[in-house]
Amino acid sequence: AIQVAVLEYIAPDSLHELCLSPSTSSLSPSSYNKLSIQKLTKDEGMAVAMEYLKKDAVVVDDDDDDGNGKDTTITSTTPADITLTFSLLCSMSMTAMTTPVRGKQCRHMQCFDLRNYLHTNATVSGGRWRCGVCEDFVPVEDLVVDGMMVNMLEEIGKNKISGSRDKIQMSKNGSWKFMEENRLRYGGKKRPAVGGEDDEDSLKKTKPTNGVARQESEVIELI
Repeated sequence: AIQVAVLEYIAPDSLHELCLSPSTSSLSPSSYNKLSIQKLTKDEGMAVAMEYLKKDAVVVDDDDDDGNGKDTTITSTTPADITLTFSLLCSMSMTAMTTPVRGKQCRHMQCFDLRNYLHTNATVSGGRWRCGVCEDFVPVEDLVVDGMMVNMLEEIGKNKISGSRDKIQMSKNGSWKFMEENRLRYGGKKRPAVGGEDDEDSLKKTKPTNGVARQESEVIELI
């Protein structure tokens, strides 16, 4: 037997409005009310962050390495020094979030932008509705808006958030700060001047037997 299902397509922007509308709104059909997602208040979002801090671990949205290639994610295990670090950029668009969301079952603090998430999943594919951070399956109804991050975005201003300055560092006492710009560094090594003595020595060391000079590439780390 052939089974046929008739589905209604909802455009991402319309779905975005439904997600943020009150669940009892009379403007939307009752079948759409279930699309309204949970919205944490500022205090509720702060409580979630405090729970992460109690786990005695530092959680970030990506991995930062030091000059020796060692992971520097965990800075300390001393309770007074434990911090929670996350980004105000959406991991899908790498732009400042407007409506920070994550899955209810996601085990991370990092959020992604609701509108970007809906637009990214507008096309049917096998990888639809995957968390932008942990890649777990997160349907629309399982999303939750983090009110604490909404407040941070409003207080800082989206125009001050960029790829070079996007991190929030939160302490166990509930205080937080907008971290300074990321530093561009060269793996702890002094960068040789072009045409200088060090540059000439490097060319000599990498010159193969066929007489064609080959300069080694240099790895630059952005933290």
